[in-house]
This record gives sequence, structure tokens and C-alpha cells, in this order.
Amino acid sequence: MTSDGSKPVWSNALALYSAQFATYFFQLLTVPFLARVLRPESYGVVLFSMAFATWISIIIRYGFDLSAARDVARSRSDSEEVSRIVASVIGGKVLLMLGGLGISVVVVLAVPIFREGPQFLLLAWVTVLAVGFNPFWYFVGSERMKLPAAVNIIMRAAGTAAIFLLVRSPEDAWLVLALQGSMWLLGTAMNTVFMYRVVAFRIPALADSWAELKRGWRLFFFNSASNFYSAINTFILGIFASPAVVSHYGGAERLMSAARALIHPLAKSTFPRISGLMSRDKDRAEKFARLTFFLLGGLGLILASTAFIFASQIVDLILGPGYEGAVPVMQVLAFVILLSALNNVLGVQWLVPLGLDRFVNAAVLAAGAVNIALATVLAPNFGALGVAWAVVLSEALAAMIMFARLTHARRLL
Repeated sequence: MTSDGSKPVWSNALALYSAQFATYFFQLLTVPFLARVLRPESYGVVLFSMAFATWISIIIRYGFDLSAARDVARSRSDSEEVSRIVASVIGGKVLLMLGGLGISVVVVLAVPIFREGPQFLLLAWVTVLAVGFNPFWYFVGSERMKLPAAVNIIMRAAGTAAIFLLVRSPEDAWLVLALQGSMWLLGTAMNTVFMYRVVAFRIPALADSWAELKRGWRLFFFNSASNFYSAINTFILGIFASPAVVSHYGGAERLMSAARALIHPLAKSTFPRISGLMSRDKDRAEKFARLTFFLLGGLGLILASTAFIFASQIVDLILGPGYEGAVPVMQVLAFVILLSALNNVLGVQWLVPLGLDRFVNAAVLAAGAVNIALATVLAPNFGALGVAWAVVLSEALAAMIMFARLTHARRLL
């Protein structure tokens, strides 16, 4: 089957997975190197800056990865409409960027790390622009993913290679952000040029941009909430704790994020089957969803148990000396692997196919609010360990809310 007579679906899916895998691969590849070369204090500054960049770029990406890609897919035979959509999305991103700049003014005044090193905030914004304005959503909607995916992979590889070649001491912490951000920004510029070779350039209309923001609102929470709160935890910790403590949390969190990523392929492959069955045969859909519950839950349990038991050895192998404080943090965050797997089943595999996506958004929003509140309260007194427990408790809350909704409907057991 082909999408437009020449581009098979499987090749676009392969390009998408390749780009996602490369992001995790190059990120993990640099962790042992940077942890050792920069040492905890400087590495913590880099992790804090990258967390801020991730947080703001998620705001700028908004729900456009889904909403705008969907709109392009529906209208791609109408070049004028696609041009309007692209202009509206760019305009919406600019409005969100202005909000991000306002947040930056407050941050540089309130956060010691940026107040003492404002160059890190400026370099973080290079990554914000690179990630926030990458038009990959357009290529997803038009099913032309291979070229932009290749560009993203090449630029990430180039940034990683430059880091290995040029970063030599803790004083080079700023260079990590500069090299990585500049390569990513170049990739975004190239993809933007490729897009405008097909799409006619238009000046964004404020009304259209505002309408695009309203369309993407619900999908913003559905698509980005977990990453948003994950990034903000490192940021909150950096407000109250030293960069060394931030490195203990950030290093452990990156390792656990990589473990959680191992669950995504299985989860993504089962979701279409459950969604399709739900519209044709609910009994079979529910049986398959129960099977998925045990498959994903079992995989999450295995990964969580491994991370908990071998936390000391993993931290010593990957992060190295000076990161002993990351061991208890990693053991606490190991519970998040299992909870994330269960939340995926309860929310994405069950509630969304049942048409309860608004309830999922509400559960995620409630858990995220609890996460931020707990992290803010626990970080000053308990540091990285307190923030880790905030994440676990908020994920557990989301699981309980969704479990209660399903058992109330008598659809789970």
C-alpha cells in the first residue's frame, strides 16, 4: 500500500523510527563521556540548561506535531490550503516563542545558574529554536519523511562528533550547548528550505495563527505532557539545589528515560490493533487490551527490577566516579518505568480507543500539577531524591485515576 502512489507507508514509518532511535542513541552516547569530562558540577549546568531548552521547545512545538500534521494530511491535495496551514503554524509558534522569551526574563532573574552564567541561557535558546521550529510535522503530514529524517540524523551525528572532538574539560560546558544547538539549528534550517521548495511562502495571519493554537490545545497535553513535566522536574531542582545535585537527578533520569523508550515500540504496535477492534468487535478488543496489559506490564516490571537491582553497577559503568548520589535516585525512578507502562495501557490502549481521551488529558493534567507541587515542596529539603519521589507519586496518581475509571465501567477485569 502506498500513500501517494510512490511512497510506501512502511518506508515513512522506518524513517520516523530511525529519527527517534537516533535521538536516543546519540543522547545516550554522550552521557558517559560528558559525565566524566565535565564532572558533576559542570555537567549539572548542562543538564539544567538542556532541561530548560526542552521545556520551552515543548511549549513551542505545542500540539502541532499531531494537529498540524493531521491538517496537512487532510489538505495536501490543496496547495493553497497547505500553504495557509504552514503559515498559521509558524505564526502560532512565534506567538508561543514570545511567551517563552517572557519566561526567560523571569528565569534569568530568579535562577542562580542562569544569573551567574547567562551565556547558558542564550545557548539554550539555540536548541529551543532548533527543536521548536523544526517543520518535521509538515513532512509527517505530507508523508515525505525520509529526507528530513536523514537530515535530523546527520545533524545529531555531527553535533555528537563535534562534542567528542572539542570538549575537553569542565570549562567547556558552554561548548556542549553551542555545538549541539548549532548543528540542530542547521538541520532545522535545511528542513525549512526543503519545505518551502514545495509550499508557497505566506505571511502568517494573526487570526489563523490563533485558530491553529486553539485546534492544537487538547493534543498538546495528549502528546507532550509527560515530556513537559519530565523536563520541568530538572528545572525545578536546579532552582533549589546545586548543579552537582542536578547532575545526580538528570543523569539517572536520562538512563530511566532510555529504559522507558524500550516500551514504546510494543505500545505503538498494539495501539492501532486495539483501536481498530474497538470499532468492530469490542469483546475481542478488550481481550487484546488485557493481553497488552500483561505484556507491557511484564516488560515494565522486568526493566524496573533490573534498574533497581543493578542501579549501582549501571551508574558506575555509565556515569562514573562522583555520581554515587544518582544510585538512590535511579532506584526510585525505576518505579516510574513500571508505572509508565501501566499508564500507557490504561490510558492509550484502553481509554483513548473508548473515546475517553478528554478523561486521559484530565488525568495527565492532574498528575502533572501534583508533580510540580510535590517537586517544589520536596526539592528544597530532599534534593534529587525528593524530586524523584514526586515523579513516582504523580505517575501512581495517574494510574489510580485511570484504573478507577476503567473498573467503574467494568472493562478491565
